[in-house]
Amino acid sequence: MRRLVLAVIVFTLLMFTSADSRRPKPVVAFGFLTNETGGGGYSFIETIFPTAFARAIADRYDIDVMSPADVENLLKKNKDSLRKSYAYYELPELADKLKAQVFINGSYEVREGKTFRISINVFTRGSNEVFTFTNIGKMESDVRRLVDRVGVIIMDFFEKDYYKLSDIPPDSRIGILTNLDNLELNCLYAAFLGRNYPVIALQGNHLKAYIGNESIEKFKYIRTGRSSFTSITDWRKINLYTGSWANLRQKRGIELVKKIYRIYDLNYPGLKDSALSRLRLAFSEKLDYLMIIGFNDRRTSAWMRCIDLREKDLVWLKDNYRSDAGDPLVGISRKIVESLTQPAVNPFSKD
Repeated sequence: MRRLVLAVIVFTLLMFTSADSRRPKPVVAFGFLTNETGGGGYSFIETIFPTAFARAIADRYDIDVMSPADVENLLKKNKDSLRKSYAYYELPELADKLKAQVFINGSYEVREGKTFRISINVFTRGSNEVFTFTNIGKMESDVRRLVDRVGVIIMDFFEKDYYKLSDIPPDSRIGILTNLDNLELNCLYAAFLGRNYPVIALQGNHLKAYIGNESIEKFKYIRTGRSSFTSITDWRKINLYTGSWANLRQKRGIELVKKIYRIYDLNYPGLKDSALSRLRLAFSEKLDYLMIIGFNDRRTSAWMRCIDLREKDLVWLKDNYRSDAGDPLVGISRKIVESLTQPAVNPFSKD
């Protein structure tokens, strides 16, 4: 994740470099939106929307963009072609070929009742991480409104390490999982309680935290049904050697690895949904949101992930909370709570 933050910082700095600078502009490349509509209708959207996203971002920021047609032409020069979709582990190599800092692709589906589902994958070169979000809504009579809505999400992620699906209103019942303990945890709780957010304790604040500064980092990567922030795993680089020479112990070891893979990777969505359901049930369905908040060892910065336990969906992703002045822990705790109801700002607005 630190590499992603660094990449985003560099991207943001370059983004606002004046047009006459000798420093090259960052490149954002767009692939196809794969049509997943039943019957194959609406296939024309596969290139129209990515091209519209590219133009909207290029009109607003001093960057170079590549539409799907531009990407296709460049790949053809290398005797390659732009495919409809890519596995996550293929994205680093593709971004290198395109010399792009960012590659964006995804899929869409037109559903009954004129509803539209669009899923976007965002890969930042050098990060080994992919951010995916899904937006579902009515088919817009003005396509620019849909382009604008998705564009806002993309740019908020770039500029602010931020993804927000919805506000979290006061009186929402929140369970917090964090690496703070003792008085530190009380400080965090106080910030929520002071703004009318009931906090349900998931860990004892008078004991040593079970989650340390290192282990909390493992919770940064979250995959849910509609939105996710995951690290890229290339299973092609893993070899499980076996043969007639293998003894019983070696065979059992390989079977154990396969079992772990089936449970925690192939069956991850089901495993996660089951765990979230049990958590909500354990608190008599009085838990609305699960917030995972990680502080660095000096408590000068923090990140947050939030899951809606009713929908079992990632609704909030924010990195790099920092305090402006005073006690960093107090300042960061207040910033986290204040951000919960702050309206999203449209970077494409002319006002």
